[in-house]
Amino acid sequence: MQQSQLTVIGCGVFGRAIVNGLLSDGSDEYRLALTHRRPDALKALKQDYPGAVVTSDNKDALVWAAPAGQSHRHIVVIETQPRYTGDVCRDISQAYTEASGGDKQQLVVITVCPGISVAQLESWLPKGTPIVRTMPNTPISVGQGATALFANESTPEDVVVEMRCIFKRISPVVTMIPREELIDAVASVSGSCPAYIFYMLQGITAAGESLGLDAGATRQLVAQSCLGAAKLVQETPGESLSELLGKVCSPGGSTERAIKTLDRFDTSTAVQAAVKEAWLANRAMEALALGSGSNLFFFRNFNIPPTAKEPMDRGRTVLRPYSAADDLMWIKYGKAPQGHLA
Repeated sequence: MQQSQLTVIGCGVFGRAIVNGLLSDGSDEYRLALTHRRPDALKALKQDYPGAVVTSDNKDALVWAAPAGQSHRHIVVIETQPRYTGDVCRDISQAYTEASGGDKQQLVVITVCPGISVAQLESWLPKGTPIVRTMPNTPISVGQGATALFANESTPEDVVVEMRCIFKRISPVVTMIPREELIDAVASVSGSCPAYIFYMLQGITAAGESLGLDAGATRQLVAQSCLGAAKLVQETPGESLSELLGKVCSPGGSTERAIKTLDRFDTSTAVQAAVKEAWLANRAMEALALGSGSNLFFFRNFNIPPTAKEPMDRGRTVLRPYSAADDLMWIKYGKAPQGHLA
């Protein structure tokens, strides 16, 4: 059996989840290589994955020199901060091009770096490299993630199938999205969703404790209630969320009163606004990532007064009230007025 290689560059929570998923059934279908810059992280990786190549050098010969005839595909997962992605891709390109010994491996690049487009990645990597952008969420660390994938035109169908199989081990829901820009929507909906839920759970558990419930018991009750509610949503696709809500709210009952209280505070609108804010921030991230060291700014509901003459500061976001609709604007302005900086 040919053994593919999987390398995780900047191996953190996401990379560990993938590796753990691959190792969970005891198979050895992938030769593993893991890189990180920090000595403490390298030490932990060596302890946790004794069978893997672990190094601080992305161009380490041990990472790229696969045994002859044993490796037909080299999957490289990039889990670095966006500002380092360009350098990492150039390292990959150089190491892959210079690799010798055995058959040339097919390079496949997976990225979890927000804000770095396929077009930008293609400009840094060898021509024709299959590239898969991913948007997972933190529950992948317990094998319960929700992940969206977008593949570039150079990605053949068999690679797409393999990527889905890899992610299915840590993410019961794996969705291929048809357009790259939808990654930002996925990030704001499912990517941030655990945070929305944790925020809500904080309020519920605090209320439970104020009513005399034990903190540990409250946490367990609320957590299981969330799991059960999610299971109901998954297993009753023919019922709308409104119908499921209605089944919990007896007319005149306590739950109905609770929901009416949430409505009085316009909670649904607040949640939608929060998701939209996350989406806008994700849209801005590409501008910020590509504008590192340049004069590229993101404005949302904020504007610079036409008469602003103050000294400017590069790389900051202007906080100035803007009366128009909350549209996204990427403005190459150059500088931001002093005193109105995020």
